Amino acid sequence: MTETAGQELPETLYLPPSRARWVFSLVLSTIIVAVNLYMFLVYSVAGLGIMAAVIAIPGIAAAVQLIPGSAGLWLDRRGFTSRIFWTDRRREWKEITPILSSQTGLLQLVGYNRAGDAPNKPREVLPDTYGISANELAEIMNHWRDTAIKAG
Repeated sequence: MTETAGQELPETLYLPPSRARWVFSLVLSTIIVAVNLYMFLVYSVAGLGIMAAVIAIPGIAAAVQLIPGSAGLWLDRRGFTSRIFWTDRRREWKEITPILSSQTGLLQLVGYNRAGDAPNKPREVLPDTYGISANELAEIMNHWRDTAIKAG
């Protein structure tokens, strides 16, 4: 039975970053920066130039996430690795509690706790839902977690 549970999962599952989320963030940031720069140049309001520079930062961050290899989620039989800005964060299935999902307005989040943390509120949150809903991602990750833990 242990072998069957382990064989149910492929070696790895790769989920690419949500292109729609990052493109939306990039476009929105670009529009706001363009309007601020236009107003700064036409009306010479220094605060708008500074605001344009500040708002450009999330746009640059969104653009970076669109570069292949800079972001993603990899599930395997031992745990998962999330990557953002080419920096990997690895978690083992046995070290975390079940994955939780939540939605606040348009914002969908997927999070988890370390094994010893209080179970009511996720202390660590994934940076993306990888092109699927938060509920679907939590369901997929919990399936992998449960199957891997049962397989030992």
